[in-house]
Amino acid sequence: LGLILNNGMSRFIYEGSGPNRAAPLKRVFHNMLPIVIARDGHPVAAIGHTGGPTIPSITTEAIMGLIDFRETPGQIVKSPKLHTDGHEPVQIMDDFPKDVEEALIKRGHTFKHMSYIGGPLQVAMVNHSSNQVHAASSLKEQSAVVL
Repeated sequence: LGLILNNGMSRFIYEGSGPNRAAPLKRVFHNMLPIVIARDGHPVAAIGHTGGPTIPSITTEAIMGLIDFRETPGQIVKSPKLHTDGHEPVQIMDDFPKDVEEALIKRGHTFKHMSYIGGPLQVAMVNHSSNQVHAASSLKEQSAVVL
């Protein structure tokens, strides 16, 4: 069963309580979130992020970068990240904009500064009119796009 769930059995907890408490006929709550964005029925972008609990927040930030801010894949993977699972302190990267941090502090938030949040982020965009794919990865080592 662990292979069928892509090792998702490891996400169950066996002590205490919570949404991932193991029980008969229970499905594990997980945060896998591969994204394909389409326009007029054609894929225009794909986003993938590994990082356990940071997957929903980092993936959402990447989607916002593409759609709301018209950022390139390179800009998205290099941008400072923020993560919260609903509890304080909120994790922010060391290069997070100070003015935004100060505005959030005024609203009562506290922060934990980190050099990096989550795992690698990959973003690819397809330009159908030019038949080009633009992609970037936050991996420090060499990476490649396979089409």
